[in-house]
Amino acid sequence: MNTKIHGEIVLRPEKNADMTGAVRKKDYVVAHSETGHDHILLGDCLVLEREGRDTLIQVEDDAKLFHKKTNTRHNDITVKNGIYRVLSKKTYNPYLKVIKKVRD
Repeated sequence: MNTKIHGEIVLRPEKNADMTGAVRKKDYVVAHSETGHDHILLGDCLVLEREGRDTLIQVEDDAKLFHKKTNTRHNDITVKNGIYRVLSKKTYNPYLKVIKKVRD
């Protein structure tokens, strides 16, 4: 299993993650966009959203990560079965000394 990068979203494979309390979802919105250009995981998965911590996703059958945008969208990517930690890319502004999440 490899790390998947889709725009500002990163899915990092996890081994031995505890999925206790995960909820079954279909076509899960991995990341919302203020402009409606959401990143959506098409397929069945288990999702563990944890307050103040990264979300974990368990893909049971191969799924597709889709960018809900009509122009200049990210290519769809296949996500193989397994458990992934959802991360966001970050950028550092050395002048302001600020770390910010990258946004589409």
